[in-house]
Amino acid sequence: MCTIFVFCTTDITPSLWADFVDSSHRGPFYEPEAHPLGFILVREPLQSNFDGGNTPAEIESFNTRFDSVNDAALETAFYSLLARILDDPARGDVGGYIARDIFAILDEQSGKDRTVVIKFEDQEWVDEDENVTDDIEIAGSREPRKVWKSYRILFEDVRFVVGIPNLMPGELVNDLEMADMGESQPDSWADEESVARMSVRKQEREGRDQ
Repeated sequence: MCTIFVFCTTDITPSLWADFVDSSHRGPFYEPEAHPLGFILVREPLQSNFDGGNTPAEIESFNTRFDSVNDAALETAFYSLLARILDDPARGDVGGYIARDIFAILDEQSGKDRTVVIKFEDQEWVDEDENVTDDIEIAGSREPRKVWKSYRILFEDVRFVVGIPNLMPGELVNDLEMADMGESQPDSWADEESVARMSVRKQEREGRDQ
C-alpha cells in the first residue's frame, strides 16, 4: 500500500472528504487490491492518531489547525510528522507505507472544482550564480538541492499519480511540466484553469490492452 498525508488549509466537510477518497479509488480498470492507495488525514501539527494508517471515507466534522498556512509550513509539518512516525517503533506498520516524497493538500478551491494539490519532493542543480541548470558537468560535481513542486489535479486522477507503483513521480512531474508549458503530451495537459488533467481514458485503455 502507498499511503500519503493529506493536509487541509481550510475546514472541509465530511462529504468532500468522502468524495475525495471514493473518487481516488474509482475506475473500471483500477484494481485497489493490486495497487492499494491510502490516505492519512492530518488535522493538526502534533497529531498522534493516524487512523491506523488509513483514514476511512467516513469522518466526523473537524476544524483544521492548518487554516491558511503557506506551503513552506506544510512542508515542515510533513517532515515533522514523517520523522515522528518513522522514529516510533510502535508505529512501524504505519511508517512502512508512508510516501516519503509526496503529500496532498485540500484547500478552498477543492470544494469548488473537486481538485487536490499534489506536492512532490524533487531535486535540482544550480550553478555558481544559483541558477537552475541541467548541465551534466555541474550535475556530476555538485550535490542537488531539494525542491517541492506542486500540481493541482482532479480527485479521479489521484490514483494515476500516486496509486500505481510503475508510474514514478519524476516521470509524472516531467509530463505535467510539459503540459504546463503547452507542449503536446499524450497523457496529460493543462486546461484554461491550470488544472493538470490526466487522460484517464487513455491510461485505462492501455491498462486494459496489457
